[in-house]
Amino acid sequence: MTLFDETLVAFPGERTIYSDLNFLLLQEIVIRVSKKTPFGNVSFYDYYKENFITPLKLTQTLFAPDSSFISRIAPTDSLFQEKINARKPLVHDPTAAIAKGIAGNAGLFSNATQIASLASIFLENGSTQSIRFLMPKTISIFTKKITDRTLGLDTKTSSSSMCGKYFSYSTYGHLGFTGTSFWIDPERKLLVVLLTNRVFPNQTNKLIAKFRPLIHDAIVRAIDPFAKPLN
Repeated sequence: MTLFDETLVAFPGERTIYSDLNFLLLQEIVIRVSKKTPFGNVSFYDYYKENFITPLKLTQTLFAPDSSFISRIAPTDSLFQEKINARKPLVHDPTAAIAKGIAGNAGLFSNATQIASLASIFLENGSTQSIRFLMPKTISIFTKKITDRTLGLDTKTSSSSMCGKYFSYSTYGHLGFTGTSFWIDPERKLLVVLLTNRVFPNQTNKLIAKFRPLIHDAIVRAIDPFAKPLN
């Protein structure tokens, strides 16, 4: 893999550098550790289907959906898709698109209900629907704050965070470029999935930055009218 030829920019824990390369590497690790064939993305998808789709019945959560799903998929900025003459629907992320939609860093299509099923594995310390998917130690490692992030997850660092002013400082989650996100507040036992297509018709619309905290504040206030904002 070309990834193995990359030069280390900073040691782990030194500073935050947002990059997709780590999850592309993690994809390769999953393939090799699970003793699937070390070549090609199909085996990575097979691992995902065997270990997540089937036990959780995630029939609407998949990589590289065929054209039968197109009426249920929100449109995104199509300039890149048109440039490479790609079939649709196609993942918005260029790296994942080049990998035919199956990649460790992007490419998963789903709906809010089924994303919540996946994310609840974190909220429930590695188990959901009475099935263990990850060990509690793994959850602890991946949700421990290192800088202003964990290993692959964002965290709440101030009252102006994208998860709003009411979520606790133990909150962690992820923001998707196209306008998607999930946030988990373990203190409130609260999980919020937000799916939008803010990049349609183009990427210049930045209003999602104002909308995200507002919707999370509204959710907390609906649950707890007496919630106090964090300073």
